[in-house]
Amino acid sequence: MLTMRIIRMAYHPILRPIHPIKPLTINPYKQSLRTMPYVNQRHASDSKKHSTKPPEIKLPSREQLEKYFFRATVVVWDTSVYLYSVTARLFDQYVLRQPVLQQYWAVFKKKMDQARQEMRSK
Repeated sequence: MLTMRIIRMAYHPILRPIHPIKPLTINPYKQSLRTMPYVNQRHASDSKKHSTKPPEIKLPSREQLEKYFFRATVVVWDTSVYLYSVTARLFDQYVLRQPVLQQYWAVFKKKMDQARQEMRSK
């Protein structure tokens, strides 16, 4: 529909564009790479040498696989333990040992003891 409007506009005598619209054509001289014949015999023989079968891939042995798997596991484990210990030490140093927090904790423990004593007395 749109192409018909463009074609009508292109050939309308009053609204004729400066550059006339040419339809798109497929170049009949271009061939796809699959249908092109070989240029020379040497190229054809080279392509026969490179067959389509996939190259042989050597997979690692079970021992190698286990060795590297456990090495990676050890690195991840040691890193996580180190990060946990550093985080716990810093949290203890900079959060739990604050005087204000210690004061609130003492008040909280005192009220807990009072509540415990009230429960025992009943």
